[in-house]
Amino acid sequence: MKTTTLIVSLMLLALFVGAEPRVHVVQRGDTIFSISRRYNVSVDALQRENNISDPSVIRVGQRLTIPGTSPSRRHTVVRGETYFGIARQYDISLAQLLEVNNRTAETVLRVGDVLTIPGGNAVAAGSQPTQQSTPAQQTPQPAVTPARTTIAPQVAPTVTLGDSSQLWPHPGRRSVMEGKFPGIRIDGSRGDTVVAIAAGQVIYSGPHSSFGRVVFVQNPAGFIYVYGGNDELLVQVGDRVQVGTAIGTVGTSSSGGAHVFFTVWRDNRFVDPGRAPRG
Repeated sequence: MKTTTLIVSLMLLALFVGAEPRVHVVQRGDTIFSISRRYNVSVDALQRENNISDPSVIRVGQRLTIPGTSPSRRHTVVRGETYFGIARQYDISLAQLLEVNNRTAETVLRVGDVLTIPGGNAVAAGSQPTQQSTPAQQTPQPAVTPARTTIAPQVAPTVTLGDSSQLWPHPGRRSVMEGKFPGIRIDGSRGDTVVAIAAGQVIYSGPHSSFGRVVFVQNPAGFIYVYGGNDELLVQVGDRVQVGTAIGTVGTSSSGGAHVFFTVWRDNRFVDPGRAPRG
């Protein structure tokens, strides 16, 4: 029995020691931050693994070893699913899902499409994600079923309009957005400047199926500020922005008029924009 146990232990050791490390070949436009998001590892861990002291200095063709990553999984799209719903199901960000599959939010998602899910808390399609946080950190979430996947919270969210003393992306008249995207709609004029209300790093800058061109900014506390309805985008993925940084210009929406669409999320849950942290 002891001999059998020893053999099994040695086989497992050989399996892990002999495994090839996962390597990413740097492409044009890659940044340390975008690569870390793609493989669901921290920027610090990626720098340490590759002995990088200056994260701004990487070159096209450079081979980076990805620390402690688990293999990617595959997800077959079923009827009713959305990119955001799939990202929530696997506990990854929307930007990660789009980037690893070389897609944008404008790319049509079809039943039967097979998406790569970067290493993380992967679960089978239609099942409930594993709850790894403590009860004090995370509340139970409803199961996601293939027949109905939506980015809207299951309970109607609280959305407050705040007041003019608060910093907003644009000083125009505010109203509550209705429908499956909770948040604030701010009236403006085409070409007006849209500014960041909190410092952070741009994790997505590009098209969106409902809100034209959008910018996602994540602050150090994990809040993600979504600025939609832009005509022109003034920042790109990896940029660091400060309070008041111009990140875009107001565009004309498909429903007519010029608006900023503003919403805030944290840990894949909606945060009332009127109460979200500024600064």
